[in-house]
Amino acid sequence: MKYVKFSFLPALICLIMASAAMSLAVSESSARSAPSRLSVNKRVLDNGLTVLVKPDYSNPLVSIEVVIKTGSLYEGLWQGSGIAHLVEHMIFKGSRDLPREKLESEVRRLGGMINGYTSYELTGYTLVLPSQYLDEGLKLLKTVIIDPAFDSTELEKEKQVILNEIRLNRDDPGRYLSRLFWRNAYINEPYNLPIIGVESSFLTLAEDDLKKFHQKWYVANNIIVAVAGDVDSAEAVQKIDTVFGAVPAAFYPSRQLPAPETVPASKSHVEDFDLNSTRMMFGFPGVSLTDSDAPGLDILAVILAHGQTSRLYKSLVKENRLLETVDAFNYTPQFPGLFVISCRLEPQNIDKALEAFFLQIEQLKRGKISRAELEKARKVYAGDYILNRQSLESQTRRMVTDEVFAGTPEFSQQYLERLNTVSISDIRRCAKRYFNPDRLVKVVLNPASVSKNIETIPEKPEMPIIRTVIPAGPTVLFRNVPDAGMVSLQAVLPGGTRRETIGDNGLFNLLSIMLTRGTRSRSAAEIAEAVESMGGQLEPFSGYNSYGIRMNLLSGDLMKGLELFSDLLLNPVFSESELEFEKQLAKKRIKSENDDIFRHTINILKKNLFLSGPYKLNILGTSDSVSAFSRTQLQKAQQRFFRPEDMVISVFGEVEDADKAVSLLEKKFKRPGVSPPRKVESEIETAVVDAPVFLRNNRDKAQAVVMIGFPGVSLQHPDRYALEFACELLAGSGSVLYRKIREERGLAYTLGGSSISGPDTGFAFIYAATDPEEAGRVRELIEAEIARLRQEPVSQELLLQTGNYLIGRTRISRQTPASFGFSAALDELLGLGFEHYQTYERRIAELGPKEVQAVFKRYFDPARCAVIITGPDV
Repeated sequence: MKYVKFSFLPALICLIMASAAMSLAVSESSARSAPSRLSVNKRVLDNGLTVLVKPDYSNPLVSIEVVIKTGSLYEGLWQGSGIAHLVEHMIFKGSRDLPREKLESEVRRLGGMINGYTSYELTGYTLVLPSQYLDEGLKLLKTVIIDPAFDSTELEKEKQVILNEIRLNRDDPGRYLSRLFWRNAYINEPYNLPIIGVESSFLTLAEDDLKKFHQKWYVANNIIVAVAGDVDSAEAVQKIDTVFGAVPAAFYPSRQLPAPETVPASKSHVEDFDLNSTRMMFGFPGVSLTDSDAPGLDILAVILAHGQTSRLYKSLVKENRLLETVDAFNYTPQFPGLFVISCRLEPQNIDKALEAFFLQIEQLKRGKISRAELEKARKVYAGDYILNRQSLESQTRRMVTDEVFAGTPEFSQQYLERLNTVSISDIRRCAKRYFNPDRLVKVVLNPASVSKNIETIPEKPEMPIIRTVIPAGPTVLFRNVPDAGMVSLQAVLPGGTRRETIGDNGLFNLLSIMLTRGTRSRSAAEIAEAVESMGGQLEPFSGYNSYGIRMNLLSGDLMKGLELFSDLLLNPVFSESELEFEKQLAKKRIKSENDDIFRHTINILKKNLFLSGPYKLNILGTSDSVSAFSRTQLQKAQQRFFRPEDMVISVFGEVEDADKAVSLLEKKFKRPGVSPPRKVESEIETAVVDAPVFLRNNRDKAQAVVMIGFPGVSLQHPDRYALEFACELLAGSGSVLYRKIREERGLAYTLGGSSISGPDTGFAFIYAATDPEEAGRVRELIEAEIARLRQEPVSQELLLQTGNYLIGRTRISRQTPASFGFSAALDELLGLGFEHYQTYERRIAELGPKEVQAVFKRYFDPARCAVIITGPDV
């Protein structure tokens, strides 16, 4: 199985900084209680369609996944064209009875979320929605999947979207590296062809091709319908039979494929690429999912490259400094897969790194592994498996892949049991059998300059940000990224919970959503159509101190996109029907937060840590406050708070003619007069706890979350940088707590921490997810480490590592025009300046041990904190 690492910190930060307005809506909680594990009910209908149902009463939701047992491997006459993937995309364009516009509105009406995917072996369609709408959800999926329209106009539009994705895959070094590795590891088709297709073959696809492919594979006896969630198993089977039982069966299409051929001898492929550091992917022929050696290879992936105590990290990253990063996974599809290692490094270290890797393999071949190391690897794998099965969508996906690949929908549980039987001798045997230097496949992407001079890799000059102030209008930030192919537009305004009270809590979240739901000249459906026609995405956002909208679109449509973007900001109409619909969704999202153990815990933490101030409020609001909002209230809020002169707009991406864009924005936003300097709002007085608070929050969950919070600082406070540094040092990736709690003791599935700052006093928090019986011990370890850091200065080595990581992380976060444009606009809005990222790096690099220790003493005070433990009462 592919070994995947999980981190919940990014999700928590997104929750804190901005509330996603397009979240899944859920219904009232089910009154039923569920046993900890329910089996899968499998049935084959009379027409040959396979049904899988797994009750899970933890949430009032249901996930429906309809899977066609076909993918890019089975394209036959159209091999390499990506037709399986294109058909999947066209399914979402609707059917004859349910056109695209109606499909989208129907999914919204049901409070659902729909998605699709295509792999080598499978094509899947997933709909997650409140459980009371199971019947409607089944009918909707059946209608569009079995009887798609394949409209020729929509087809041409969608081909352009996918064509851009094909080209993006060539531009992205990570995707391109993977593509090259697969092409070199498998020497025969279809295994070495990309799922999305080869551009020359893709362009030849026509409407008739899609209809023939669909007719061949989308038949009842080649379909699985899986359901997981708040359902009665027998009732769900009956409902699926009622809806899908009439789908016609057909003779099974030929599924015979040539046996996959991996390289018989070592192979190396090196290319120059537009990047700044060398990336390498290497590996060996592996096994299928059901092979008896698969568990041993999965454990080897953990031992070799999971975390900072893994063998390759300690030897090649930490001690010998041959690599910058390293990761490993065991790819186990239905056919023999691959064992893969990926890394970043300096080009001159390639041969040394491979030599050091094989030295580690020789130790494993000789059985030099302790029982403790083996047991820790088992726990890490099992912990990540548990985290990865939390969502209903992941449960249906796992059931289906288990059924198709292994012949039983409960294979994964059996697989975990097999992992517990892996022995040191199994590890030794697998190392000997599969890590053969004569079968090594190596693919390298070098910076283009390496071939000219391997000793000097010059940095590319950073594209500048251009700041323009429109008279009596917004501040506009432009950054041209040549050949990006996309442009990201961000409009950020002062707002959020810092301008709300308990009575109107959630106002800005709803206000931001309604900016995208209709203008004087465009309906919500017309806005969606316009965005999609530009290959774009539109999203509202709201946080503690800001709100606004963002749009991504193809660069060739920039001017058209700016016209639409301006219309959304200047001419919202707050339709009564749209408002009522969004209020219902918002209330359901508020309820659903309680079902997410991390969101629920952090909301409780804030309520207990803050006595007043914006951080005490929930960005989404409360059910009562949202219910009370009226169209008139939102119109008045728009008139009061929407001031173009307070707004920052960023336009980041492929912007060839910024002057033309400025002219358009001036035409839309310019008002008579001169813009006064934008005011930096004064800090709101915030009351925080002055005594320790402890709360045991009993929830019937399989895991517990320990979260400890402390009053923090504002963005303008001089301690802001040191406090963020301290949180990363204490609980970030590879931190002291990470090593002591997760790596050394295997007590936490995931842990992290952050300092959240805004115009007002914020907070710092540390969290860990663990076994409920270990929650008390994990809390003690966190508090003990805080006490130590309050007394002992940080070593220079740890100071350097943490500083470099923070600087590297912020640079990585600015890689895309969307993320860079948002952070620059927000920094400009909050008075830090759009070039604050440069100040941030300098301030982080200047921190010394005494400053960091002083921050631990000043802010991580056990006498002023809140401790929340969410989980079952043990």
